[in-house]
Amino acid sequence: RRHVGFSIKEETEAILHHPPPSFQDENHGYNSNGVADKLYQQSAQSALSPPIEANAAENDSADQTEKTHLLQQLNTLQRQRRHLQTTSPTLSEHLNEWDFRLSSAQQTYQNAVSTLEAVSAKRIWAEEEYQSTCKWHVLGDVFLIWHRGPFGTINGIRLGKSA
Repeated sequence: RRHVGFSIKEETEAILHHPPPSFQDENHGYNSNGVADKLYQQSAQSALSPPIEANAAENDSADQTEKTHLLQQLNTLQRQRRHLQTTSPTLSEHLNEWDFRLSSAQQTYQNAVSTLEAVSAKRIWAEEEYQSTCKWHVLGDVFLIWHRGPFGTINGIRLGKSA
C-alpha cells in the first residue's frame, strides 16, 4: 500500500541516508551512543521491510496478471494462425484463378492492340491509294478527245458533218 505524498522507496532512502540529527557525529561515522551508522541503517531498513514485502507481493500479482494477458494474446495468435492455415488453400486457389484471368486479359489486350495497329496501317495505305486515284483521269486516258478546226475527234474519229 502506498501512503499519500510519499512512496516506500522515498521513505526508505530518507531514513537510510538521513538519520536524526541528535544521533549524528562528525567523527568517523559513529553516533553519540558509539554504535556504527551501518548498524543504524540496518535497523532502520529492517523496520521498513514489511512494506517492501507488501510491495513485492503487489509486483508478483502484477507480473501474474501480465503473464495471464500475454498467454491470452498467445492463444489468440495461435487461433488466428490455425484459421489462416485452413483458409490459405482456398486463398491460393482464388489467387491462381485471378492470375489466370489477368494473364488472359493481358493476352487479349495485346491481341487487340496488334489488330488495331494492323487495321490502322491498312487504313493509312487505303487513304493514300484513294488520294492517288483521285488524281487519275480515266476517261482522258481511254478516250483521246481533241478537236481539229470545227470538227471534234475522239481517238482519231472525226465527229460532225462535213459539208
